[in-house]
Amino acid sequence: NYTPEVRVGKTVCKLAETTHPFKRPHFRHYRTRLFIDKSTNYPVRVEHFGFPEERGDDPPLVAEYQYSEVRINQSLTDGAWQLGDPVGYGFR
Repeated sequence: NYTPEVRVGKTVCKLAETTHPFKRPHFRHYRTRLFIDKSTNYPVRVEHFGFPEERGDDPPLVAEYQYSEVRINQSLTDGAWQLGDPVGYGFR
């Protein structure tokens, strides 16, 4: 399904939605909804739904990701691509 105009917050988006009516090993999700910013054509939100327990039940939301304040074409140093924690990183 395609919806030409929806909003994610203040962002005007287009929405592409896929649904797999039958559970099969190669389908990880029953439904996926992808929201694309109409002005940049960048994805700003995705929602993944699992398969409903019973036919007619609402599918459970199993994952969602939303992106905001995305900056592109940033100048990054080689250090941005190094594996491991940066010096002084203290998360445990």
